[in-house]
Amino acid sequence: MIRARVTTALVCIAVVVLAQSCKLDDSGQLRLDGGLGDGGPADDGAADAGAGDAGRDTGGVGECTDETARPCGSDVGACALGVQACVGGTWAACEGGVGPSMEVCDGAIDEDCDGMVDEGCPCRTGAVRTCGSDVGECVVGTELCGAGDWGPCMGGIGPGTETCNGLDDDCDGETDESGCTCTHRVWGGSTYLVCPTATTYTLAMTGCHDLGYELVTVDTASENTWLQAQLPGGSRDTGAWIGLNDYATEGTFLWVATGLSPHFTNWRAGEPNGSGDCVNMAVSDGTWGDEQCTVTRLYVCEIP
Repeated sequence: MIRARVTTALVCIAVVVLAQSCKLDDSGQLRLDGGLGDGGPADDGAADAGAGDAGRDTGGVGECTDETARPCGSDVGACALGVQACVGGTWAACEGGVGPSMEVCDGAIDEDCDGMVDEGCPCRTGAVRTCGSDVGECVVGTELCGAGDWGPCMGGIGPGTETCNGLDDDCDGETDESGCTCTHRVWGGSTYLVCPTATTYTLAMTGCHDLGYELVTVDTASENTWLQAQLPGGSRDTGAWIGLNDYATEGTFLWVATGLSPHFTNWRAGEPNGSGDCVNMAVSDGTWGDEQCTVTRLYVCEIP
């Protein structure tokens, strides 16, 4: 009988919300029974069975009047109000409502019914932000928030390995650091490296190649003059290796980068004299001479 009356009391939700209570009369019909307690609507503590006298004053017999009902729970966010029935002078459990649940980072619903959406989540689903760096050769990308967490950085360019190319490949604000001994130069649309470490011709070719360059090809008098001005002087002005040699056939000089014969030369007087297979440029005046490839000279690289 008690269970039947609790179930019947659920029908009163709409009436209860209007701050009136329901009661079964002797014939079993629902009837309104005035305001609940002091006539005010249920507050946030209505679900608490020990919240005090929320029904009629029963002269201390019970906390509520049997066969009355009141709303309980919360209607904030995803929550929905339920109803409590008074049974034996005590408020029964809240039934028919929807209570709070764990917050889901969905960008839309207040699952825990605290008036806030996605609190505690790293991001709101669907949000976009920039990522990465735009220092040096790096390019910023974008991150998309999905399921409350940031996804991978997409579309950007990250740091690379620093090479001797006059660029900040590793995006640290510095150019050609980390042991790069060659100096980057640009002229006439070409990129060069002037390398002051004296080495043999073979090692000079390898050093250029490892950096993505070849020993320099000199095509014009103006390029020759510019290159000579880039070479360090002083006690080391003995010359710099350029990419010309007659390895394959004595007297037939070819460029390393192209395998072609030069259409411009700047031989000094009496050169080439057959003293060696490799060509150097004099630091003092930019003239060329052939000599033994095992001699150590500084060298110049160029991107072919």
